[in-house]
Amino acid sequence: MPLQVECHESIEMKKMLAYTLMVSFVLCSALQVNSAPKKPLTSADYRAILQKHPGNIDAYCQLVTALLQEGDTVLAEQQLSYALKLTDSDVCLHTLKIRLALQSSRTQEAIRTFTDLLQHGYELEPEDTLLHELSSCCAHALQMRLKLLTQREKGTSCLLRAMASLSLLQADTIAAIEAYRLAIQRGDTLAIPLLENIRAGRAENVTGATQYSIPLIRAKGYFELQTVVNNLRIKVVIDTTAVLNTISGVESAFLLKNEYVKPTDIIDQKQLLLRSIDVGQGIVLKDIVLYNRNGQEHPIILSLQAFSQLGKAVLNETKNSIDIY
Repeated sequence: MPLQVECHESIEMKKMLAYTLMVSFVLCSALQVNSAPKKPLTSADYRAILQKHPGNIDAYCQLVTALLQEGDTVLAEQQLSYALKLTDSDVCLHTLKIRLALQSSRTQEAIRTFTDLLQHGYELEPEDTLLHELSSCCAHALQMRLKLLTQREKGTSCLLRAMASLSLLQADTIAAIEAYRLAIQRGDTLAIPLLENIRAGRAENVTGATQYSIPLIRAKGYFELQTVVNNLRIKVVIDTTAVLNTISGVESAFLLKNEYVKPTDIIDQKQLLLRSIDVGQGIVLKDIVLYNRNGQEHPIILSLQAFSQLGKAVLNETKNSIDIY
């Protein structure tokens, strides 16, 4: 009798163990499925979603984006036009309309749509590249349009902040300050910290001993600095409000073609490593990373961050210099 009980208990234990192993296997399989990288949805996937939910505007935005990525601009235009008939107030649809217009070289349409958005309160996000895309192809026309609208309109805070951002992209700090000041005069409190960010990089706000003073050339609306970049003499623009150092696509190709940089200095096709920037007085900046920006007017734009390896760098407008503390 005890033998039968022992056998029965042994069988039950085996069943329990088998069940536990089966559950563990199922859980592991589920985890593997969930952790596997998901493929991005295609335009066909979004069409299927829209068949079930025909009024889903987010799906239309994703569909148009997918069509643009697939290179089908004609169908993207058709789907966007249909979505805009459903609603004319969705910001995503209008930003896609701007990008489609830019791809089709309809710059005036892109500018009008963009400024219309601003007049309706559209806020530029820091990570949004829309203004960069407009700046690279039609900066002057956009600037003229913004100036015209700010002269006509009273409640133009978004327009003025956009005008300031555009000026900063063009390394025109003076114009940016004027735009922020005008916005503040019209009651725009959001422009106050933006103006303070520019002032924070100025010499009058820093105390201590000056270690270096690098003279600048004051140009129309910006500062220039004569440098020797990897043994090539070149005049660069200093943008005191920029976070990144940038290089135009044309200049990047020139440096590479003439072997002033090596293929190993190219990082992910988007960044370029400059091993040496001689700014005079025996001061050489080492290993400065620049981001490629197609359509940039100036060959190279350096931020004050590029000088941070020497100390705290600030702009001294009185002496027209970068002072290092």
